[in-house]
Amino acid sequence: MPKLSRRNLIAGAAAAPLALNGAVHAAPAAPRTSPASTPDPVVAKAAAWLADRDSIDAMAEEWSALEVVLFDKVKAMKLSVERGMRSGLPEARAMRVLDRKIKVGLRRLERTARVIVLMRPTSAQGALAKISVGMRIQGPYDWNDDYVYALVQDGCEQLALMLAREG
Repeated sequence: MPKLSRRNLIAGAAAAPLALNGAVHAAPAAPRTSPASTPDPVVAKAAAWLADRDSIDAMAEEWSALEVVLFDKVKAMKLSVERGMRSGLPEARAMRVLDRKIKVGLRRLERTARVIVLMRPTSAQGALAKISVGMRIQGPYDWNDDYVYALVQDGCEQLALMLAREG
């Protein structure tokens, strides 16, 4: 007896109502919704994450610009860098405010990324969105957080499955 493949089993299960009851009694096929009509929630969540990351990166760039100005002032005033950072100079105060906002934002990004890891994409775009978030978190450097690896790995696996179904 030949081995029963999964493909043959699925095809047989689909044809069983026709074979047993005839075409008249077969249940109508469920209406198929196109992926375009049902947006993938992963895409929206990932887009929001990426926009939030852009905002935090802009704050970090602003912090760096303030740091340069502060260091120039500290050097001219012959103060230590540490004392200048704790000073009441406008740049130091602005940097402390940005520090708090950046830290809160980074914690929010991590929580959101962990939620995205658990989401199942329903489209190739959703799988690609997971990969994009993982790649943005990781950047070109060492892969040191397991949830980043999970994002990229799961996104790749889901995208491969979806593309295999299409082709």
